[in-house]
Amino acid sequence: MVVKLLVTVGTYEKTVYGVDFKLDGGDDDFKVLAKKSSFSIPAHIGYVKSISSGPQYLVSGSTDETVRIFDLKRRKDYGSLNSHSGSITCMAFYKQKMLFTGGEDGKIIVTRCADWEPMMTLKAHAGGVNSIAVHPSGKLALSSGKDKNIKTWNLAIGKVALKTKHAFAVERIVWSPQGSYYAFLSDRHVQIFATDGAKMLIDEKPAKKILCGAFLTETKLLVAGEGSDLMIHDIQTKSWTTIETAHSPRIKDLQVIEVDGKIIVASGSSNGLMCLWRFDGSNLTLLDKVESGLRITCLTVTTQ
Repeated sequence: MVVKLLVTVGTYEKTVYGVDFKLDGGDDDFKVLAKKSSFSIPAHIGYVKSISSGPQYLVSGSTDETVRIFDLKRRKDYGSLNSHSGSITCMAFYKQKMLFTGGEDGKIIVTRCADWEPMMTLKAHAGGVNSIAVHPSGKLALSSGKDKNIKTWNLAIGKVALKTKHAFAVERIVWSPQGSYYAFLSDRHVQIFATDGAKMLIDEKPAKKILCGAFLTETKLLVAGEGSDLMIHDIQTKSWTTIETAHSPRIKDLQVIEVDGKIIVASGSSNGLMCLWRFDGSNLTLLDKVESGLRITCLTVTTQ
């Protein structure tokens, strides 16, 4: 089975840069058959702060207050959204049916992907939105902001179901694949909660600043940030595994994708290095890497 992946990064150079990977997915493992630069688009007049993608669309958000849309099937510009009055700080698709964007204007805007019309505008966080994460069911979402509030949103009605004040400003929220757990990431905090009852299971304070994270499986969380290490935390055993990488001086973003039952991780660092990894259930194995020559700020991966 041949699998095609597109890894795209946003950059300080105001561009979005994509690399196509062709992988052979055998019974036991993947190996990279080919890779090539796919596009380099001068997407914005400010640097790119957030990026998200799916099989059909790629979106990028910038300090220029716009969201650019690209059709990946046709590899062409699809236009832009101009609903925010501040930098676009975070974005998330829900099944490429809805796009959630958060900005420094404190708003979360939900846009329908069928016609790119706004469905809801949520007044979310004073001072700006840090993160928006949609539950796998699509029924609720969690958001965090500079006001240190955590909000649970009922997406059926576009209203806040619960608001809590956190001890610190959460920079990123991520859900596990089935939605049984969620994690708060910020600076030197990694907190993992059970969705049922919102019980905190893990409260770690890594020595280095945490910048990004994603669940590998329902009970394994991958995080990274300052330095070159990728760190896996196992909820069940409450143990850490550290993987040394060639990334430097900090890993800016990482994303996890499941392909035919196998877990693939893409990571990007501020020195321009893009890496593709295979997770075997306990460890990460490097499949390939690309030197982009760009200052990476954010990253996304999708099947093609």
